[in-house]
Amino acid sequence: MEVLNKITNFITQNNNIIEMKIFLYLVLFFHFTGNTQSNNTIETTFDFIFGKKYFQNNIFSPSLNTMNKYELLSPLNYLGFGLTGSYVKNKKSYYDGHLEYTQIIPQKIYTTDSNQMNISGFNLGYGFLGRDLFRKSRTIDLIFSLGFNTGRLKVNALENGKYKNPYFSPMISINPRINFNKISIFGRVTYEYDISKSNWRHTNISNGPNVNLYPIKSTGLYAVVGIGVIIPD
Repeated sequence: MEVLNKITNFITQNNNIIEMKIFLYLVLFFHFTGNTQSNNTIETTFDFIFGKKYFQNNIFSPSLNTMNKYELLSPLNYLGFGLTGSYVKNKKSYYDGHLEYTQIIPQKIYTTDSNQMNISGFNLGYGFLGRDLFRKSRTIDLIFSLGFNTGRLKVNALENGKYKNPYFSPMISINPRINFNKISIFGRVTYEYDISKSNWRHTNISNGPNVNLYPIKSTGLYAVVGIGVIIPD
């Protein structure tokens, strides 16, 4: 448990340094092992993604979608890209899953204390312990996977400075997908459980006083839809 806490603290405290390094490393690992067993693995696709976040509990801002109260265009909304496919564990076994990197579309929100702020951030998701229930079909996939989401929420409190809330969340996801000749259409619903600290951290020196922000956990549902381009074997 102590080792897990150290790993979690390192990831959440250094997101701005390691986010793209982790993504690029996982891309190399995921893609180059993705088609080494073409008879057994699913189609590998490069994906274009739109996503939404629904918090399980939220006392931070009434502007944010929750699992009980949501609107189509309310934050958080994400745009990004990723990969879906298989990777080889060894010569006889393999897993299906996904890798994605998305950025929060910046939007204005109001906190519970009626402070206006701009919210942004990113999410890095990796589902790696997965299986396709329709493995024999090259047209339809239904992938269940375990993995994690990690990233950072950021708010700009204008004259009161900027704050960040990094998170690390083990997750489980379901990913239906329909494959055509060169493209695929898919959706993915993920339930994640945030095991990091919920408090906001001041990231710069501001002219105004610090704002006491209500804490927030990223626990909840993260749902995406997208179009994938099939990568040839």
